[in-house]
Amino acid sequence: GIVMTEPNVLAYNFFPDNGDMVINLGHNWGVSSNDYRFLRNVLGHEHGHGMGLGHVIPMNETKLMEPVLATNFDGPQNDDIQGCQFLYGDAVEDNDDAAHATDVGMVSSGQSVELLAVERPSDRDWFRVEIPEGFNLTIRVEPVGETYMVGPQGGSPALRNSRAINNLRLSAYLLDGTTLLGSSNSGGVGFPETLQSIARPANGIVNIKVDVSTIAEDIQRYRLVFLLDGATTTFSPNGYFLVSGNEIGGGLFGLQFSDDFRLKLYPRAASQQQRAYIDFEVLTTSTILNPTSMIVGYEGSASSTNVFRRIYAYDYVAGAYVQINQAQSNTIEATFEFNVANPARFVNAGGQMKVRVYNIANGPIFAFPYETATDWVYWRLTQ
Repeated sequence: GIVMTEPNVLAYNFFPDNGDMVINLGHNWGVSSNDYRFLRNVLGHEHGHGMGLGHVIPMNETKLMEPVLATNFDGPQNDDIQGCQFLYGDAVEDNDDAAHATDVGMVSSGQSVELLAVERPSDRDWFRVEIPEGFNLTIRVEPVGETYMVGPQGGSPALRNSRAINNLRLSAYLLDGTTLLGSSNSGGVGFPETLQSIARPANGIVNIKVDVSTIAEDIQRYRLVFLLDGATTTFSPNGYFLVSGNEIGGGLFGLQFSDDFRLKLYPRAASQQQRAYIDFEVLTTSTILNPTSMIVGYEGSASSTNVFRRIYAYDYVAGAYVQINQAQSNTIEATFEFNVANPARFVNAGGQMKVRVYNIANGPIFAFPYETATDWVYWRLTQ
């Protein structure tokens, strides 16, 4: 075999149809931080060459196939994934006709299938799903990608919006693959397509076809999302921002589940003009864009009953927060749920939802600073 000891080269890999990898055994590969990410990213990069990918620029530590190794991310990124899928297709190939449709099985509300791609305008992706009894099915196909600079090593980078390459088209059929139940091609390049409320056939089986209606000889990545009309889905935060106060511990993770981990905060020192308060914002992304009902839930407590709590939800039509509850805080942890009227106003076109939690002392605080502990903030939406 080949043994390489050049200190400035970690490894190299031949392109197809060879594809062999050579690793520098003189380098220290025992760096265990981030679950040996250094080693894994080197091997992933070299495997990219073995699959036929070249180096890309600029070198800004955003892509695995940049000429210089980066460890600030874990494994293949958007540009790397689309490069491999452009060459070989996505993980569920070959599903180019109804007879070879990918069997998703019985779907649940909010379920998604990720890492999909229409590799060329000639590609067709077919999926077979079963709708549970008592429900209609809403299907959405969402383009996936990023806007960034990229180009081949030795060339010049150019701006690429990989979310908006080709225009996705969505169709649904009976099990025979020919009886059309509905199609959607109105969203435009870079926008999702939706088939709303498909009635359940007698056998419960629906075939879905995803393709593109434009002709750019390039790849369009996407995901499929399934929603059951009348089904309820709960969403936990995927983002958290502290507006005012100091964090004792917990962070975003403390807000995501009803468990023994809590976001704990105390207020900053108050001035004579302003009482001490705590204010934070949480965000999530909904797969239901037009809910028929919405409940916002809050689970938490404060160290004093003389703490007044307000909860707000963001109205994207009005462009402002709307108060949905106000009450004195409880010293024993409890869960509260609030019905939100006109729920579709509180979900934006991309599915984002925001809630703000505000606490302020409105009576004597015998042990200052007071603390708040929030165990869970959640949204419960019905399609």
